[in-house]
Order: sequence, then structure tokens, then C-alpha cells
Amino acid sequence: MAERRRSLRIRGSRKYDNILLDEPILNNEYFTFNALPVDCKLKVFSYLDHIEKGCILSVCKEWNHLLLHPSVWDQLSIWNFPVTCLPSQIVHERVENCYSCYKKRVHLFCKFILCTKPRPKRFEFKFNIGECSSGYLKLVESLMINLNYRECKVCSLNWKETPCRPYWVPPDDDKENDIMYRHRLRARYFGNMFDLFTKKATAIRTLVMPFDWCSRSVKCLTRLKNIHSLVLEKYFVFQCLDQKMLTEVLAGLPALRRFMLEVWTPSGPTLSLYSVSSNSVTYFDISQSRGFYLKRIDMPRLEKFRILRHPWNGPLVTSDKINIPCLYRILVSGAPNLCAINDHYLEPEWREFCYPRLDEVLRSVCSCKQHKTGWAM
Repeated sequence: MAERRRSLRIRGSRKYDNILLDEPILNNEYFTFNALPVDCKLKVFSYLDHIEKGCILSVCKEWNHLLLHPSVWDQLSIWNFPVTCLPSQIVHERVENCYSCYKKRVHLFCKFILCTKPRPKRFEFKFNIGECSSGYLKLVESLMINLNYRECKVCSLNWKETPCRPYWVPPDDDKENDIMYRHRLRARYFGNMFDLFTKKATAIRTLVMPFDWCSRSVKCLTRLKNIHSLVLEKYFVFQCLDQKMLTEVLAGLPALRRFMLEVWTPSGPTLSLYSVSSNSVTYFDISQSRGFYLKRIDMPRLEKFRILRHPWNGPLVTSDKINIPCLYRILVSGAPNLCAINDHYLEPEWREFCYPRLDEVLRSVCSCKQHKTGWAM
């Protein structure tokens, strides 16, 4: 038993495989967390979420000191806090006070992070940057300016909404009731913020965010040459998507493998049909898009394609007035290595003829006259 104890190692990663515990520690009946080497403690702490880390700050001086180490905070999520009154508030007066306390928690946490100065490997926020009185935009920009994002690989930037804001909390400014004013203002803020961020975080491999389709945003996005997975969500309904911008994004991201696109474009007798071309994309998902129809695909490495036909609640138009190309012909000519459409795995001879099971799939997703039934798009 003693021999077995002397050979006890700390496992969990290659870095720590050769760390041997001291023999006096091994002779104890119980093995305590405080007996671990400092690097191991930091590694354990790094797996906790930010609320759990905050709770253990007050356990002892040693833990408090360790939690000031930058490596503990390299997974940085700055939005997920309780929407409740602070413990120091004895009386809960109004529901609006809970949201004020949420904002205070966010600001205090970001102030702590700015003092700690971690090097984020993952960065996430969910704030409406157009909510000026809350100071979210300044907060996010301050983090972007003062932290080092050279090692950041995964980012989720939800800049259009604050999920933790209760829907019954009234707007701080009457102008927020003007929808178009709100969208335009927020889009301008996003342009400046995204320009700053793409200059700092050039090593990103996964990016998820709502996207404002304008020339400035596209230019900033194409700086991220290392992106492997990209999810571009819609910013708002009826935002036009220019073919030139879509082409520029796909051409400017040579490492892109997984691309998920959500746009809700206007539809009508002058409906735009889109071409998509990429030599690198293997997974393409437009299942959340509405009014987005394809006329051509040139993706020689595409293996999986996801698409759904949503009932469109935009301008009414009958299907007989629009001639949309058949999805089957588009895929046969432009995606030779395709293996699956949605959850249906294609048979080897799918390019030679459309077998019955594939035809069933096309009838549920294709909007051409052959596969689409019904009068409305």
C-alpha cells in the first residue's frame, strides 16, 4: 500500500502527469485540496463558473489570492448574473430594482476583471449595446481595449439584446420606442465595437453573433482569417442582404469550415436569388433563414447541408409568380461531395437520379414548382 501511495500522481492533463506528491502528504489518511501544488489548484478553479469563483473568494486568504491569478479567468462570460436584489438590500421595493442590481453586478465584475487582466481564450457577452443608460457599450469596449485577446479562440457576441432584462422594465429613453432609430443607433455602435475587436482578436476560430450586413462590418469580419466556425444571426427583420457582401465574406475567410447563416430578407415579385461559393466550407446551414433562396452553389467540399422551408410572413406573393430553381439540380451541380441533407444521409447514386426517399425530403424543403405545393411562399 505504501509503495502504491508513493507512486500516486496528479492526473488530468499531460502537464501535470509527472508531478509527484510529497511522501509526508501521502502518509496522511486524508488527502486535502490545500495539499495540491499551486498549478493544480489554479487548474481546478478555472473549471468553475464566475459565480462559483465569486463564492469561494471568501473561503480563505489563500484561495482569495489564487483567484486573482489571470489564468483562472480565461473563460470570460460577463453577462450571466442573478436578476435579484443585492444581499445588502434588506427591503425589496420594486421589480425594477432587481434589474438595477443586475447591472451593478455586471459593472463590479468587469471592474474586477480589468484589475485581474486575464488573457481570455473564450469571450462571451449578451447585452443590448444600444441601451445607453446601462453603460454596456462602454463596458464591453473597455474590456476589448484593456485585455489581451491574442489567445482568444471562441467568441459569442450578442450585442442586440439583454436576455436578463425583464420585459416589463420600461425603456430609459422615449426614443427607444422608435424601432428604426433604435436599430440604426445600435448598428452604428456595433460597427465601431466590431472594428475595434477584430483588430485585437485575430486568432478567433469560432464566432457567434448577430450581424449587420454593411460594407464596414463585412470588411471587419474578413480580417479574421483563422475562423473555422461562423454563425451569423439576423439583426432584424427585412434587412436586405447584398450578393456582393455575401460573396466577399465567403471569399475572405479561407479557413472557414462550418457556416450557419440566418437572414430574413424581403420577398415579393422581385425576390433576389443568391449564389454561394466556397472552397473550404464542409457544413452549410440556412435552416433559420426566411426569404433566402438559392440559385447556385459552388462548394466542392460541402458534406452536410441544412435547410428548412418556413412559412414566410413578409409581403404576400403567390408561388406561381416566382420561378425558384430546384434545390436538387443546384446541389447535383455544385456540391459533388454532399453526404447529408438535414438528417437524411444520401445514397451513393443520389446524383444520378432522385430516389423516392430523397424526393420526400425535397418536397419538405425545396420551393421550386415541382416540389412546392400550395399557393403562398
